Amino acid sequence: MTVALRRRTFLVGLGSFAAYSNALAAPEPTIPERQWELLKRMLNGNVLRPNDDAYLKAALPDNLRYKDNLPQGIAQVSDANQVAQCIAWARSNNVHPIMRAGGHSYAGYSTTRGLLIDLKKMRKASYSKQNQTVTIDSGVLNQDVYDFLSANDLFMTHGRCPYVGAAGFLLGGGIGFSMRNLGISSDAMTGTDLVRTDGKLISGGAGSDLLWATRGGGGGSFGVSTSFTLKVEQAPAKAAVFVLYWTKPDPKELLGRMMPLFESMPKEFGSKINVFARRNPDPSKPK
Repeated sequence: MTVALRRRTFLVGLGSFAAYSNALAAPEPTIPERQWELLKRMLNGNVLRPNDDAYLKAALPDNLRYKDNLPQGIAQVSDANQVAQCIAWARSNNVHPIMRAGGHSYAGYSTTRGLLIDLKKMRKASYSKQNQTVTIDSGVLNQDVYDFLSANDLFMTHGRCPYVGAAGFLLGGGIGFSMRNLGISSDAMTGTDLVRTDGKLISGGAGSDLLWATRGGGGGSFGVSTSFTLKVEQAPAKAAVFVLYWTKPDPKELLGRMMPLFESMPKEFGSKINVFARRNPDPSKPK
């Protein structure tokens, strides 16, 4: 029997499988010191171990719920070839490598007790005026994207947190302030480069199965994404930004009025609402 499968349906199912597999993953084996020395030689010394001064800062994820799930070693890669070397090393040592760009995964998918492949040194970005596209490495942070686009008078749907990595942002879909107007960022993806689990470097362009499957929701399950190419727009001549604060005790009145109002806004309007718990100035008194 042949079943027609939509991309979104496929990705939802794949995400569920990935989460299930992660939950059942066996504990990582202890890797002999001689193997870490081998990896250091392969990467020109760019490997951090728990006794190194810079280790803890590099090891801690943004979500401190997973602060105790620390790697045995961190490979700080600078290009796709080094990623491929790490994959080959991990296979030979029977360890599951985990990738990290920004380390913001709410589910802790960028943490491990084995090998952490840190992509933060992969920060290149380029612009093709002919194709009206930008190509960014997977270790680029949102802040880098803001700066690069601004310097070239360009814009696209980008993330809301400056320190989220491009790989996690795009593979998770890519929501941002311009998505009502331009769509989510993964919709703008026209190409991607990836290192497969066998260490082979492959590319996926328009019409390819790889691009189809990668554009939002796959979570990097097909290998290690090393770069992305995305369509961009010329920045508008004028833009306005407003920050409004509501200080009354109960936000229900505000939210009740604002939510229907947002539905009638033009597609160029982007917004974000934060609701914070009130701090009790005197903990001895009830709220």
